[in-house]
Amino acid sequence: MSQKDLKLIWLGGHIKRARKKAKMSVRKLAKEVGVYHSFLLRVEQGESTMSDLLALKVARVLKLDADIIFLGLGRMAPSIRAKTLVEMRVLRRALERYRSRPATPAQATQE
Repeated sequence: MSQKDLKLIWLGGHIKRARKKAKMSVRKLAKEVGVYHSFLLRVEQGESTMSDLLALKVARVLKLDADIIFLGLGRMAPSIRAKTLVEMRVLRRALERYRSRPATPAQATQE
């Protein structure tokens, strides 16, 4: 069994426990998030994965931490992705400024 399979099984169990704790049927949760109940059952059994959008919907309805859901899916969590994108933009701007700076006399003689 692969690491991905184990993550999906763990995630499915996590979602199922949260759903039961919320006293919600599979059909009700499926309706809330806009999927067929049979698909949601496959997710809970670790047999299917879900899209980022569906993961966010499930997390919202069940009041789960979306980062944990994304970890179970083997994907980067939206909160981490947002921070990473900001840091990448900052680094890109710094690199552009570095590359566009005027050459110093010492650099000009080396070229």
